[in-house]
Amino acid sequence: MIDRETVRGRWPRRARETISIWAAARLAGEDPLFSSSLAFALNARGTIGIVLAGVTRQADLIDDRFFAVLVLVSLVTCQIAGHRLAKAADRLMTATVTGAPPRLRGTGAGR
Repeated sequence: MIDRETVRGRWPRRARETISIWAAARLAGEDPLFSSSLAFALNARGTIGIVLAGVTRQADLIDDRFFAVLVLVSLVTCQIAGHRLAKAADRLMTATVTGAPPRLRGTGAGR
């Protein structure tokens, strides 16, 4: 079984990863919406998290409660990433329909 101290050490790391990706995007000149969308998209654990949770549960490395937590975290991070990316895509479509030139992300174009 995995001890609780090992698990507790992982949660702050996930937050640090998300915040550091967001901060790097902001330092690169990206707007807050794009920066947060990028941070959540790169930090989503999704299918891989669910597969790994299933494998570790079948091997009796984790109990049912921890399995449920891993699956929920995987689902929630995917939902957040999907929501943020959909919001960014809607904004890009709105800019395209209204005729405003969309910024090309990450290239410094349009500045």
